Amino acid sequence: MSFLGRIFSSWFQDVAVQRLANNKSFQQFAVKTVEAQQVLEKSAREAAANPEMAKRAVAEGAGTFWSALKSEIQRDIRKLK
Repeated sequence: MSFLGRIFSSWFQDVAVQRLANNKSFQQFAVKTVEAQQVLEKSAREAAANPEMAKRAVAEGAGTFWSALKSEIQRDIRKLK
C-alpha cells in the first residue's frame, strides 16, 4: 500500500473509532454483547461442572432448532405456491 493510502487508512480508522465510541446505539450494543458473553461463559462453566445437565440442554436446543427450521421451510414453501 502506498504511503498516502496508509495515511488515509489510519485517518479513516481514527474517525470511525471516534464516531463509534461516541454513538449511543453502538455503546448499548457493546454493553449487550458483553452481557451476553458473560451469560455464555457462566453457562459454559456450569456445563463443565455438570456434563449430564449440559447434554440435556443441548438436546433441548437441538429440538428447538429443528422445529424452527421446519417451520421456516414450510413458510417459504407456502410463499412459493
